[in-house]
Amino acid sequence: MLLSAAVGAAQNPPEDTHGLSNGRYWMEVPSSHRLMYISGVVDTLIVTHPPQANDLLAPGFNGGETMRCIDQFFADSANIRVPIVHAMMVCAKKFKGAPSSEIESLTIEFRRRASGNGKEGRGK
Repeated sequence: MLLSAAVGAAQNPPEDTHGLSNGRYWMEVPSSHRLMYISGVVDTLIVTHPPQANDLLAPGFNGGETMRCIDQFFADSANIRVPIVHAMMVCAKKFKGAPSSEIESLTIEFRRRASGNGKEGRGK
């Protein structure tokens, strides 16, 4: 029985990383849910932690553009375990015109954290 549970876990990898929804979750939900997710995260941060909202927002860009950027981010399978909020930060940096070297460094850091080196998230 334990073996079958391990096989099942291998077939259905977790849709969260350190308690945060990741690219696996993102790629499974329809576009309408993706837009609601973005809106919910941004609205929550604006109300509860306004300074951190700036990390996820880029003036002049809307939810649809952010969604397409996140889609592109998770199209790279190396990013699939990265939490969605981190993908949103990468996209905001891109939209704000950050140099590609900064985007790549941030992406590598988020991959490292998602791999378990530098854990963060709920309860960590």
